[in-house]
Amino acid sequence: MSTDTAAFLTRAIDSLQDGIAIFDVDYALVLANQPFHQIFDGATSHLIAGGAWRLFMDEAKRKGRGAGFDQLNFQLIGGLIEPFSQDVTHGSSQRVRLSARALSEGGFILTASDVTEAYEADALRIETEALLRNVLDACTANILMSSVDDGRVIYQTPYSTGQFGVLENVRHLYADVEKRSELLAELLPTGAVDDFECDLLDKDGNRVPVISHARLIEYEHEKVILASAYDLTQLHAQRDELIRIRDIAHQNEKLSAMGGLLAGVAHELNNPLSVVVGHALMLQEDITDPTLKVPLDKISHSAERCARIVKTFLAIARQKPMTLVPSSMNEIVLTALDVCGHSLRQAGVTLEINLAEALPEMQVDEDQIAQILINILTNAEHALKDAPNAEVHISTRIDPATGMIAASFSDNGPGVPKEIRGRIFEPFFTSKPVGEGTGLGLSISHRIALAHGGNLELSESPSGGACFKVSLPRGAAPHTAMAPDQPKRAAQKETHMSVLLVEDEQDVADMISRILRNKNMAVTHCDSGNDALATLTRGQQFDVIVSDLKMQGMSGIDMMLEIDAQWPIYRDRSCFVTGDSMGNALSQYKSLSNRPILEKPFSPTELIELVTSLGERA
Repeated sequence: MSTDTAAFLTRAIDSLQDGIAIFDVDYALVLANQPFHQIFDGATSHLIAGGAWRLFMDEAKRKGRGAGFDQLNFQLIGGLIEPFSQDVTHGSSQRVRLSARALSEGGFILTASDVTEAYEADALRIETEALLRNVLDACTANILMSSVDDGRVIYQTPYSTGQFGVLENVRHLYADVEKRSELLAELLPTGAVDDFECDLLDKDGNRVPVISHARLIEYEHEKVILASAYDLTQLHAQRDELIRIRDIAHQNEKLSAMGGLLAGVAHELNNPLSVVVGHALMLQEDITDPTLKVPLDKISHSAERCARIVKTFLAIARQKPMTLVPSSMNEIVLTALDVCGHSLRQAGVTLEINLAEALPEMQVDEDQIAQILINILTNAEHALKDAPNAEVHISTRIDPATGMIAASFSDNGPGVPKEIRGRIFEPFFTSKPVGEGTGLGLSISHRIALAHGGNLELSESPSGGACFKVSLPRGAAPHTAMAPDQPKRAAQKETHMSVLLVEDEQDVADMISRILRNKNMAVTHCDSGNDALATLTRGQQFDVIVSDLKMQGMSGIDMMLEIDAQWPIYRDRSCFVTGDSMGNALSQYKSLSNRPILEKPFSPTELIELVTSLGERA
C-alpha cells in the first residue's frame, strides 16, 4: 500500500464517529483512529503501532476505562470465530459497546461505540414503565391491553383481575362474542371509540353491563387495544329506581285522575239512584199485593246494588275505611254468579263450579270482594266471546302454601300476552279495543285485594287461557261491623217537625219531601241557596235544615257559612246530603264544620233517623 493510500485511509477512519482499532495476527495494534483514542484516553500510551493488545487491555482496566474486557479477551484466546459484542463500563457513568470481528488474514478489528445515551434512555423508559405500572396497579379501574390480531391479553389491572379473573384472551370476556367484532369495526378506522356499551362476564360467569372506551396504540412493534370498562350495574340500578319512582308518580297521577272521574260519575249517578232507591223502598212499604211485591223487591235489590257499587268506587278512590263483616267466600262467589252467570251462559260459556266445603270465614267487605269477582267474570266473558267450547272453571279452597282462602277463575281463552302481564293491574291500562274497556276494573280489584291483606294474581290456566286467583286471609273471631255511613237503626216514629230542604234537583227534592212528609214532617223546599237565605230572612223558622252540597249558583257550603254567621242556632240542627263526596269543596267544609253528611243514594230510614236526631236538639 502506498504512503498516500495509507494516509487517505487513516484520515477516513479518523472521520468516523465510532472508535476503530485494528490488531494483526499477533494481536499487535496496527492503527487506532482518533475517536478510539478519545474513548480510551487513559490508555493512549499503549495505543501506538505495534503495541500489544494485552498491554492496552490491562492499562484500560487499570485506568478504569476497560471494565468488562475480560469476556472479550476470553473470546480472543479461544480464537474469535463469530463476531462478538460486549457492553463495558467506561469511567463512572459512560457505557461503551465493544464489537470484535476476526479478519480473514488474521487478527481482528475492534470498534467502540458510546451508548451512554441509549442506556440512559432505556433506564428512563424502565423507570417510567415501572411508575406507570405502579399507578395502574393501584387504580380502581378496569383497564385491559390486548392484541388486535389474536385478542391476547398483554396487561390487566389488579382491579380488573378482581372482578373478571385472570384473562388470557379478551375474547373470553365478552358475553356476546360478536361485540368484540363490533368494537374493532368502530375502532380500526379512527383509532378511538367512546361510550361503547356491552355485557362482559365476571369471574363467576355473571353478565356485567359496562360502557367502554378504547384506543388503538403501538406497543413493542405491535398494534394493541388499550381499553377501560366502567361497570354500569349500579347506574342501571339507580336508573331502574328512578323509573320505578317515576312510574309510581305516574300511577298516582292516574289514581288522582281516576278519583276525579269517579267523583263526576258519582255525582251524576247518585241523584237518579237516590230517587230510584228511595221510591222503591217506599213502595215496598206501601204495596202489599204479592204479584207486585216480587218484581218490586228485584227493582229495589238491583237499585241498592248499584248504589253499593258506586259507594265502593268512592270508598276505594278516597280510601274510605272498609266495612268488615264475617263472610263466606263461597257465598260471595255465588253472589257474583247471580250477577254474571246468566250473561256468561247466554254467551255460550260453560261454567264448571267446584266450591270447597267448610271453608273458614273471612273478615271482608262483601260488596268490595264481590266487585272483584264480578270484574273477573266480566273480563272472562269478553275474552271468550270468539272462543269455541268456551269454559270457565271456578273453584275455592284453602291455599296450602299461604293458608289463605282462595278463589280461582280459569278459562280456555287466548290468555294474557306475556309482554303486558306486568301492566294489567295499572290504572287505565287495557288490552281491549277502544270503547270496550276503561282500564279500571283490574286495577281497582287489585287494590281492594291488597287493602284486605290479600292478593289478586294472574297465572296461566292449564288449558292455556288466563287464571285469576283471589287470596284473602282467614277472619278473626266473628263479629258484626257497622258501616260508618249507616247509623244504627232506631225505632221510627212519626214526629211533628219543620224541615227546610235546599235541593236543586226536583226529582230528589220530591223524593226527600215525600219520605219526610210520610213521617208527618212539614217540609219547605227551596231550589237554591239564595232562596233559602231569603226564606230565613223573612223570619220563617225550622227545626232542621237539610241541604244539598253542590248546587248551581250559591253552593251548599257558602249557604251554610252564611247561616252560621246570621242564625247560629242552626249550626247543630243542619246537615248535608250529597252525591259528590270526593269534591274539594267537601274537604274544605269538613275543616270548618262538624255537620253530618249523608251520602246519596241513601235509604228512607237513614234520612229519617238523621233528621229526627237533629230535630231533637231543637
